[in-house]
Amino acid sequence: MYKKSVVLIAPAAYSKDRLGQLYPNLALGYIASYLRMNGHRVKIIDAVTEDPGRARPVNRNGNRLYRIGLLDSEIISLIPEETDLIGINVLSNANSSLAFALTKGIKERFPHVPVVLGGSYPSSLPREAINSCADYVVKGEGEVPMLLLAQGEEPRAIRGLISPENSEDEAGNFAEVIDLKDAPFPAYDLLPVDKHLNWYKNRKEMPFLPVITSRGCAFSCDFCVNNAVYDSKWRMRPAKGVLDEINFILQKYGVKHIVFLDDNLIIDRARSVEILDGLIRIKERLRGNFSWVAFCGLRIDLLDFHLLEKIRASGCSRLLLPIENGDENILKRMNRPISLDKVREVVRDCAKLGFTIKADYIIGYPGETRASFKKSIRYFKELKRIGLGPVTIYKTKPFPHTRLYAYCSRNGWLNKDTEHSYFLTGHSTLKNRWVGIVTPDFDQSEINRRQDYAYWKLNPASFLKEIIPGYKLYSGILKKIKYQYSKFFKRMERLGHLYCNPDL
Repeated sequence: MYKKSVVLIAPAAYSKDRLGQLYPNLALGYIASYLRMNGHRVKIIDAVTEDPGRARPVNRNGNRLYRIGLLDSEIISLIPEETDLIGINVLSNANSSLAFALTKGIKERFPHVPVVLGGSYPSSLPREAINSCADYVVKGEGEVPMLLLAQGEEPRAIRGLISPENSEDEAGNFAEVIDLKDAPFPAYDLLPVDKHLNWYKNRKEMPFLPVITSRGCAFSCDFCVNNAVYDSKWRMRPAKGVLDEINFILQKYGVKHIVFLDDNLIIDRARSVEILDGLIRIKERLRGNFSWVAFCGLRIDLLDFHLLEKIRASGCSRLLLPIENGDENILKRMNRPISLDKVREVVRDCAKLGFTIKADYIIGYPGETRASFKKSIRYFKELKRIGLGPVTIYKTKPFPHTRLYAYCSRNGWLNKDTEHSYFLTGHSTLKNRWVGIVTPDFDQSEINRRQDYAYWKLNPASFLKEIIPGYKLYSGILKKIKYQYSKFFKRMERLGHLYCNPDL
């Protein structure tokens, strides 16, 4: 059989700051290793990690953003003439316009080479994605569809592969998935790992590499876009394979810090304990010079003191707890029935074990009234008294292909341009004022005031940095000389109350 030459591309990306979110694209690494295992030639062009220091300011719908990574012309110039198949990974709706422009440029340069879009955006909005000049869109995971295309299979016969001719048939048509027990490691040698590590070394920050131990999630929160890619299923890699991969990258690249990208790392307790015990052995072998974090946090109702002890002993000292809300009625509406008493217990245990604890908090969810908002604020303030650290406040994002999106759409609560405005809904208190949902309980200005108020009550120092130019410098000087700092802070507190409308 003729072996194909396949190019896999991660396009440039938008970021709210110059640094962006930088790590090698493991999704492309997995597809590359699977294709290579079956005899095909593969090249990866990771446009962000290839040049992580390049950031160009752009204006997007009146918002100042940065375009991180290579130019489209530079990406296209790296595609070999003999290429037979091209895959483009579109991680988010916010970056879809960049992927569309790149696809158009590639089709002009290589009109006869099939181009396939995959990732969260094509999976959640396949009909929109197929209008990008791409020949095909993958709904779900990309390994099997890309391999079958490379092998010359009839496209219509490939599950999860959508073309302009069959875009009406995309509902429920998820791609066939690989068995993670037999999955090879990502093709690290094809990724710009050294550039990624040198970027952090040059900035005098701790270099790290990402690892994925599972795919999907066993839970089904109404707001989560995970179901668009993984079809509400959770699949795990064996603990031995995970530990073998970690040992491999520690030895080959000399890193001492790992970031787990799993949506939920600890669903299977026995596997979790086996991985943690292996990490403890690694840490002992490295004489304590090893650490890790879970990028998406850890599911709170799966934690207990014994598991937290192992997590702490294995090298994790910073935990993200996705609490999401402090009103149990709102949590039920999210289809996230977590006990607030359980959250209190976990926060106490984490504080006792010496963790630095961060939390996520979502405001503006349908059903949130002023009373429920105030209840959440009181709850998070209670958690901070018992050990919780910074709280990141997010506005609700109605991602397509979620039950939240369908519910808001039926009720006419979606703001305009929802699908393409997610990069405007971050946690900055003043810069990003766009709101995705408006209900009878709140309008756009109300949610912005709630976010400001929540930030002031839960993270006052961070809030002051937003509204007072040079606050960080001034407060640092005042702290050092200890001169009237308390008076200064009280004045700033009054200013914050005036700005945030304390009667909210």
